[in-house]
Amino acid sequence: MDHVEALRQKIGRLRIEIAQIQKDAQLTLTERQERLEAIQQELVQLSGLGRRVVSIADMKNRSQLHLVKKVS
Repeated sequence: MDHVEALRQKIGRLRIEIAQIQKDAQLTLTERQERLEAIQQELVQLSGLGRRVVSIADMKNRSQLHLVKKVS
């Protein structure tokens, strides 16, 4: 085997390795993006729950105020 052929094979293996690394990097990027979107959805759901909790607390306070006004 001559040196030129050995270099060509080495370059070919390196190109394959680069392509694999790029593919893995894209998969990782996609996975990160999907996880970020899932986190955003969870935060939206939690904020909705927070609004409902505040709303229920407001309703309880209003009903207590209403009772106080009736007693007075």
